[in-house]
Amino acid sequence: MVYGTHRMNGSQPISPARQAAVNGLAMVGFIALVGAGVWLAIYSTRFVPTVVNGVGAAAVYLGSVLTPAPDSSLSVVPTPTASTTIPFGTATTTSATTTQVSPAKPSKPSYPIVTAPAPPAPYGLPDLAVQISAVGYVTCDSQQCFVPSASVPSGYKPAVKFNVKNNGTNVTGIWNLNVSVPGQDQKFDNLESMLPGAEATYVAWVTDARTASTQTIAVTVNYDGSVTESNTGNNTSSANVQVL
Repeated sequence: MVYGTHRMNGSQPISPARQAAVNGLAMVGFIALVGAGVWLAIYSTRFVPTVVNGVGAAAVYLGSVLTPAPDSSLSVVPTPTASTTIPFGTATTTSATTTQVSPAKPSKPSYPIVTAPAPPAPYGLPDLAVQISAVGYVTCDSQQCFVPSASVPSGYKPAVKFNVKNNGTNVTGIWNLNVSVPGQDQKFDNLESMLPGAEATYVAWVTDARTASTQTIAVTVNYDGSVTESNTGNNTSSANVQVL
């Protein structure tokens, strides 16, 4: 690389060392500008929803509360015992001595423990069933903020509350579900195994939903059939939400 010097309006000539420093700073600034552009492109791709068939790509979030299967109960039933008679003996009237008899100590009552029959060991097949129980919206990103409503006010996120229960006689193992909204499916995998009779309540809410429209939200458990069930006819539930 050849460095040159020149005069402008009577200024002093620029030395080769100074020119090299200026060129180095320019190169560093260019690299920083390119890096900022790449970061901005990645950020925009992550947080700006794309358009699919005219509908903003919706992100679906999920919250849940697990209700375990009822445990066997334990009861204690007291057994009544006969009252203890305390003998005092017969009093004497002799002037010399008086005989006293120590009272007998009452026996300690016993309380046998009666246990309920143990639940049967898991057998057969599980049966995952889903049912949407309410539609509405959330006022924050938490299931605690769910508000039941037939319509969703502008600026809020449409949501559904639904229950998943294992109606079968065996554990489910790891399972999954899919929440479907117009233009997108959101899958949730590796959900916690459920015992027979266990039930979980979920709230799913949608971001970037199109306004002034009716949105259909469908929930499907075991969407890929990875869990062998005794009944698959109850694996899907859907509901409409009016977005204002």
